[in-house]
Amino acid sequence: MKARLLLPLVWLTACAQPPAESSEPELTVPDAVEIDDYPASPQALFAEFAPMPGGAVTVEYAVSGPGGMSGTMTVTAAEGARRAEHWSLSMPMPGAQAVEIRGASVQTPAQSWTDAAEGSAELVALPLGRVGDRFFSLDVPTQHAIVDHVRTWHEEVARGREAHPGSIDAIADKPCLRSQTAGQTLCVWEQTGLPLEYRSEAFTLVATKVLEGVDVDETTFQIPGGAQRKADALEAFDVKKSLEKLAAGDLAELPGLLQPRLRVTG
Repeated sequence: MKARLLLPLVWLTACAQPPAESSEPELTVPDAVEIDDYPASPQALFAEFAPMPGGAVTVEYAVSGPGGMSGTMTVTAAEGARRAEHWSLSMPMPGAQAVEIRGASVQTPAQSWTDAAEGSAELVALPLGRVGDRFFSLDVPTQHAIVDHVRTWHEEVARGREAHPGSIDAIADKPCLRSQTAGQTLCVWEQTGLPLEYRSEAFTLVATKVLEGVDVDETTFQIPGGAQRKADALEAFDVKKSLEKLAAGDLAELPGLLQPRLRVTG
């Protein structure tokens, strides 16, 4: 009988003992950390201004021009307002061999380089580069305000495009918005800003092949040295005023900064 009573007594005694201290380390949950997803470099800033959600793209075009001119053009575009163009055209000459015309152009946010047909390369400064140079000298709230307005602008453009698609065609299996003005017909692939078709009295340019998400070697957008700097309107560009407008939400000039012409049609 004593043995039978002893076992429950031992169990009760064990339960009454204070719990042993755990050897496991105590885990503390930190306070919520605010994630700063604002650009910290000019490259990241330019990507906010000119995003390319699907990655870099390459478009091949068939080109025709005055006097029976014909040829091809290839354009590679990436986020941050970067673009590289190469064209090869042939001009028939009566009673003589056709003249071959080759050219190239590279655009970055800061400048545009064009190798002219006569072989004299030109370099033009661009306003977006000036915006990037001055942006990081602003106070943080102003920086954030500018980025927030730019992001909102892109969101509103996307919503407006979805709600009011306009006259949509398809060129090279990609949708493009068709418009006509001043004797020119244009069909723009809005997600990239690239025209897939351009027709005027002088030139016709039609996309024949589109590649998305291409791997781009950064040398694609390197500007060669030795070009002649061309006088342009940048001297009159007031970067301080431009940044003030952006911070206030006035983005009327933004589309013009981001959508330059293709050089062969400009």
